[in-house]
Amino acid sequence: MTSTFANEERCARLVAAVLGVLERGTGPDSPMNLKALMEGTGPKRQRRLVHAPSTVEELAIGAWLDEDPRRRRATWVNDRRTPILWEADGKRYSPTGLVAQMPGDGTLVGLRT
Repeated sequence: MTSTFANEERCARLVAAVLGVLERGTGPDSPMNLKALMEGTGPKRQRRLVHAPSTVEELAIGAWLDEDPRRRRATWVNDRRTPILWEADGKRYSPTGLVAQMPGDGTLVGLRT
């Protein structure tokens, strides 16, 4: 539950779930499974990532990124080996693997391949 209070979206879902129980007139003696209520309050948002290159990176690969704006966007997925779903090609990559898809040797974005 501690992680719920550290996350604004989870707090909002918790409040909505509790208010829903109260509005339905559930008494204080009835069991209230908050985990089940929170899971049923709507879809989970995926974490979207947008690459905002530094000035040096923009000079080096900015034109390549601008050729297809989807190259700047990815979604974080819950996978240890390939947590990045790149919008440009719909494939999943490790951070290093994604850098390998970019022009150059990877040193501009802080990784060496």
